[in-house]
Amino acid sequence: RLANRLKQMKNPSHVGPSIGIVVSVSPVTVSIAGGSILLKEGDELFVSDRLKDKEFDCVIKIEGQADQEGMIVIKPDLQIDEMVFVVPMDGEQIWVAVDRVGDIA
Repeated sequence: RLANRLKQMKNPSHVGPSIGIVVSVSPVTVSIAGGSILLKEGDELFVSDRLKDKEFDCVIKIEGQADQEGMIVIKPDLQIDEMVFVVPMDGEQIWVAVDRVGDIA
């Protein structure tokens, strides 16, 4: 488990909130602690709704034409090498990818 990986690191066992790097988008996988820890969606990583696709049912009405029903999908377009803010929970066993991090250079 993640706690065992932290103990094996030469760094302190407490990592805390971090800026991670997206290394995979399906499933979302984030690298923290200089690449020594990988957080994978569905295992120890939850991804906030801000970073997930959103779907909306809609009806498009154009005067003089029949209504068109459909779905609008908004994709946050998370990219590999993008920075995200991750926060630990449950003694750093579970993490949440909260949001993107803008350019910090």
